[in-house]
Amino acid sequence: GGQGEAALDLTGAALALQADPRAPEKEDEEFFSPEPQPLFEKWYYQRILDNTVPVLAQAQGIAAVRLLADLLSSAIELSRKRKEDETDEDYLYIWHPAIEEGKDLDHLPSALICATRDAAEQVIRSDSAQFSVILGDLKARKWISFCRLVLHLCRVFDEAGLEEASEQFQDPEILDRGSTRHEAVLLLKTVFPRLSATIQAGLLWWIERGPDKEGVRRWLGDKATEQNVKDFYE
Repeated sequence: GGQGEAALDLTGAALALQADPRAPEKEDEEFFSPEPQPLFEKWYYQRILDNTVPVLAQAQGIAAVRLLADLLSSAIELSRKRKEDETDEDYLYIWHPAIEEGKDLDHLPSALICATRDAAEQVIRSDSAQFSVILGDLKARKWISFCRLVLHLCRVFDEAGLEEASEQFQDPEILDRGSTRHEAVLLLKTVFPRLSATIQAGLLWWIERGPDKEGVRRWLGDKATEQNVKDFYE
């Protein structure tokens, strides 16, 4: 009711993030990464998350998940330089390489991806019908971290997630992308025996083929000379 909506609004206001005040003058510095700024010290921000997420998820369900996902989106956007490309890559996997792992208390996007994960799992365990609703919301969001959350939830709730997993693995490249590889591999290990023969065959062909040269060049980065690419295959 009204009290629940008020609690959501209050939590959203308390956990709102602001731009790094250093950003305007440091934007052009190569090694500068903006840090979203909370209204409180980080330890207190984390305490609010720890205390309110379970209560909100129980009382407000999908609305709590959406609030946390909105905060995560904001944290990602405020962690980027204005001049960065407009792809879906958010590089959060560098700070938080495995969705199932605990949070980095000094990194707010990491704390928020964990809070979104925990709220989603709690809501789905309480009402399995919310699985498809939550997946639909996460898939509609821009950043790759939400794809990682989808892959994670499909593994945790593997019966409900089999259809989505089948769709994801129609393009095996998800296993080759640095930001999604961990969650994709864990999901594949869980569902592979239940995938269709066609999808299994496609995955096995892709694995046997090995990485394409463009993928190798991206992985080698500055060291991607023709000789180094050739050496990789040999």
